[in-house]
Amino acid sequence: MTSRTSVTLVFRVLSTLCILLVPIASASSSALNAERFDISVSETQQSLNDHLYYQLHEDQNGGIDPQTFSDIQQAASEPWRPAGARTLNFGFESGTLWLRIQLFNSSSRSIERIVSLNHPILDDIEYYRVEDGAIVQRVTTGDHRPLSTRLINNRFFAFPVALEAGDETTLYFRIRSKSSMQAPMMIAAPNHFYERAQRDTVKHALYFGVMLAMLFYNLFLFLSLRERVYLYYITFVLATLFTQVSITGLWAQFFFPELGAIQDHIFRFSVPTMVLSAGLFTVAFLRLDVHAPRLHKWFMGLAAATVCVFAVALFGEYKTVIFASVAVLFPTFLSCMLAGPYMWLKGSTLARYYTIAWAGVLLAILVFTLAVFDVIPRSSWTENSPPLFSALEAILLSFALADRLTQERRQRSESQLALLAEIEHRRAAEAGLFRQALYHHRLQIPNRAFLESWYQQQAASKHRYAICLIHFSRFHEVNKTLGHTEADRVLQLLSQRLESQAAALPGVVSLSPAETQFVCSIEGASFALVLRVPDTQGQGDGLPGPALAAALDKFVLELSEPCASGQLIIEVGAITGIALLPDHGQQIDTLLQKAQIAVDACSRLNTLYTLYSEQINPYSERRLSLAGDLRRAIKENLLTLAYQPKITAKSLSIDSVEALLRWQHPQHGFIGPNEFIPVAEQTGSIHALTEWVLNEALSSIASLRKQGFHLTVAVNTSAVNLRDRDFPKKVSRALKRFDLPPGVLILEVTETAMMSDPERALEVLHDLHKMTVGLSIDDFGTGYSSLAYIKRLPIQEIKLDRSFVMNLGHAEGGDRIIVETSIRMAHALGLKIVAEGVETKDGFDILNSMGCDVLQGYYMSRPVSLDALQGVLTETAGIFSHPEA
Repeated sequence: MTSRTSVTLVFRVLSTLCILLVPIASASSSALNAERFDISVSETQQSLNDHLYYQLHEDQNGGIDPQTFSDIQQAASEPWRPAGARTLNFGFESGTLWLRIQLFNSSSRSIERIVSLNHPILDDIEYYRVEDGAIVQRVTTGDHRPLSTRLINNRFFAFPVALEAGDETTLYFRIRSKSSMQAPMMIAAPNHFYERAQRDTVKHALYFGVMLAMLFYNLFLFLSLRERVYLYYITFVLATLFTQVSITGLWAQFFFPELGAIQDHIFRFSVPTMVLSAGLFTVAFLRLDVHAPRLHKWFMGLAAATVCVFAVALFGEYKTVIFASVAVLFPTFLSCMLAGPYMWLKGSTLARYYTIAWAGVLLAILVFTLAVFDVIPRSSWTENSPPLFSALEAILLSFALADRLTQERRQRSESQLALLAEIEHRRAAEAGLFRQALYHHRLQIPNRAFLESWYQQQAASKHRYAICLIHFSRFHEVNKTLGHTEADRVLQLLSQRLESQAAALPGVVSLSPAETQFVCSIEGASFALVLRVPDTQGQGDGLPGPALAAALDKFVLELSEPCASGQLIIEVGAITGIALLPDHGQQIDTLLQKAQIAVDACSRLNTLYTLYSEQINPYSERRLSLAGDLRRAIKENLLTLAYQPKITAKSLSIDSVEALLRWQHPQHGFIGPNEFIPVAEQTGSIHALTEWVLNEALSSIASLRKQGFHLTVAVNTSAVNLRDRDFPKKVSRALKRFDLPPGVLILEVTETAMMSDPERALEVLHDLHKMTVGLSIDDFGTGYSSLAYIKRLPIQEIKLDRSFVMNLGHAEGGDRIIVETSIRMAHALGLKIVAEGVETKDGFDILNSMGCDVLQGYYMSRPVSLDALQGVLTETAGIFSHPEA
């Protein structure tokens, strides 16, 4: 053979080999690329199933698989099987599953990825990362181990992998689990992984939020109605929640991270509890014991079987418990679903929502269970259908319960309509009263009860407060002028102005922090607010701190500005009384009382605001107690009258007496009229007191007349009596009772009493004058009446005040001129003049020389009892004689 022929033959052989080797090399390269996964291809989450290989080693004699990682590396007899596109799912397999995945980085940069096993209830996992045949990382974790064994805090088992440019690595997983053996392996860039984890958390939060809302809503109904059907439903929802938390791995992630296997223990009991409560709920909700007795017996049998599952859960293997639970779950849930249409066909409208709810949840549980047992492939639908449909079922069953409740109420209302209407009316009234108890019904601001409640909460506080009581003193004129409707609108405007201006006060306290309200309504046109003041004692009428005093000056001045109502500009007359805590009291009632006293003092002193002090307090506990005691004294005839003779100056005869009221209190001793008469006027007992005095005085005069002493009697009259149009009738009845002529009675009235309501007083006095009852102006010269007004009065005499008479003999000229002028004026008007307070003979002689008509005083006689008066009249024959010097 020539050399050329040999070369040609070699070339042909090599060409043939190349042609044969190209497909083999290509196939080998394809196989290598199919086995390995390039992590630079995508950052989003994707499945690794196409690149995943596995070996499944079954237990021998129920023992633990003895194979180790080195055994797996060296074993050549057991092939690695490709997982394929479908998620690995071996159901309840008790063997050991080995997984292998090869990763490489074909890019020119370093890349980090997270590989995850997205099945949260795998009991034990051993993770190996191998490079160049050596283990570079090993992690032991699993559902039965603490969360701290996981590389990433997540309900799934996640393993971070970082590869430099051109590097590759191999990951091995050794998995053992008593629960469903599934291995959905995913890979994603860290940011995509965590974003997906966040969405996953939000999804579960929404689910649990819906379930908890349904649970608490029905718990409220159960506590309100005490019906077992709600308790069964609550138990069902709670068991469903526990089941979902268990199978999703959330117990370990959020609740008990250091307690391994806790969700397996919870799952043992949550599933049979869910089955039992579902059956009992169906029986109670559809009233199967009444409408379907045979179906009721069937459900009771299923309930008994479920109770047996609880016994298995206590002592049985986990796998046995799961199979037993599924064995009762499907017939129970199927029966629940079929019971709905059955009762619907029988005419029960309660079964509408019920049927739809159970159809969805049964479908979801069926899909999930089939996926667990590897009957159908695992997918997002199989994973998400239980929470989705269980939440939908919870909502629909709540609708069903609401519908059931509505129908029950409608049925009861047909027989108890009147009673229900009354109950609803009462509830509405109670709700309104509750609102009114704490808020003003028109102004919708806190009221006095709210302030008292606030004070109780602040009782332990050591702070110093100022209670400011603001009163619009002229607001009653708005009521009388514009009517209550417009007055309410004005009051609303005033409260709003008060609220806005109070916000600028230093130290103002928000009574309701949630609503930022500073002002509360006390009553009528009175409001209150609270200021926190410095812990320094105020001096005089001032307030602690000049800044606060200046702020209050500005505050009350702004409040006093006129208020516009339509086209009217209204003066509201704002005044403020202030009491300090603890200076002026420890109780809110005491502080408001003293702030009110300060408000009253503003009116008297003509100031815009006044700080309370004892000097301005005209009230006391003694006065309040006297009011009740006075009523009792009138009723039990414990009062007395003393009579002071009045001497006619020309004849020295005792022609009249003045009846003076006396009260000897059993505890307080003698109490003068100046103290208890104002109490009687304020409490309204003055009417009864005046009638008692009239009857007692006229009875005494009647008795004296029978003895031959024809006297007249003067009785003091209150301003309250002059405002009483029936007072003349009362006087007339008293005179008729004792068969006395009107002329024996003289009613003494003061100028001040008449000026409180001049026109009404004038009207009453004219009526008395028509009866020929004598009328006298008492304490003349100390009041504010004008001569023009006195001229209009139907009076017969004027009684000079004792302040002009008592020291008449020692006066330098002022009192003498007043007395002499008054006597001349009275005589000029045709009036008799009486001088009281005659204490000396000089005074007697001076008054007599001036022409005074009647004299009264201690010089002639002190006030004496009726018996003593009779003795004096008998002894002197009714003629006064000067005592010996």
